[in-house]
This record gives sequence, C-alpha cells and structure tokens, in this order.
Amino acid sequence: PKGFRDITQELAKNRREVIDKIIDVYEEFGFLQIETPTIEFAETLTGKYGEEERLIYKFTDRGGRELALRFDLTVPLARYVAINNPPLPFRRFQLGQVFRGENPQKGRWREFTQLDFDSVGGDKPLEEDALIIETAIKGVRSLGLKKYQLKMNSKDTINEISKFYGIPESSP
Repeated sequence: PKGFRDITQELAKNRREVIDKIIDVYEEFGFLQIETPTIEFAETLTGKYGEEERLIYKFTDRGGRELALRFDLTVPLARYVAINNPPLPFRRFQLGQVFRGENPQKGRWREFTQLDFDSVGGDKPLEEDALIIETAIKGVRSLGLKKYQLKMNSKDTINEISKFYGIPESSP
C-alpha cells in the first residue's frame, strides 16, 4: 500500500549497525529495553495527540473492540508504567514500528521505525533530564557525527540544568 515499503538487505544491515551503536549507549547509561504491543485499545491512544489524532489507524476487531495501531512509543510507555508500576526512576528504551495515516511524501512514511528512550519519575528530575541530554549526545557521537545540534523546548529545564552544571543560562 502507498506509504509502506520493503527494507532492502543493505538498508536493513546499515540500520541495524546504527541502532546497535545507539542501544549500546542507552544500556551504558542504565536504560533497559521494553516492548509494547503494536496494537492498543483505541481509547488508550485517543485524546493524546490533539489534531494529529486523525492520523491514527483505528479499526474494530471481530469481537467488536475498538483498536488502533500505535502512533508512537510514548503513550504505550505511559500505559506500561501505569499498569506495571516499575520502580522509579524508570529508564527504558524501545525499538518498534509505528504508524501514521498521513499523506506520504519524500522521507515520510505511514510505517516507520522509532527508537525511543525515556526516564519516568524519580525524586531527582533535573538529574534525570541531564542524563537524557548526556545520553543523547553520546548516542550521536557514537555514530561518528562531528557536527550536530541538540534542541530543547523547555527554557526552564535548560536553565535549571545549566545551574546544576554551572553553565550560563540560555537567552530568551
């Protein structure tokens, strides 16, 4: 179908090499792998993505249950934490296919692989935020990239972490 593709042997091999390098960094920093189902109850996914919710693939199974293909790995993580109540902080990474019913264009597919990592909870949130940043930077460097940008969207978090590490605050 339009927006879906086969992954050639060469591309699969190259992707696996990149993913393995990044996963090695995640594990070095204490992130452990979990796996969640590709299909969730539709009510688990709806109401979480705003206008983008129209892109969720929804369907009804033979038992009449409303189901959906996962849109990303974050909402299934929240469900996982709510159900399994792991010790906090809970550091995890996940690799999996996600689905978005958007109009396919160059570089955008309806099915794609997401490699995601998060830290949930704990009593030292700034240290966890700093750990996420440090892990992301080391992950990029593990790929041999020399020039890159890390963009964050929380000025308050940036300024608090900057104080924690003695770095001047960011500008407005």
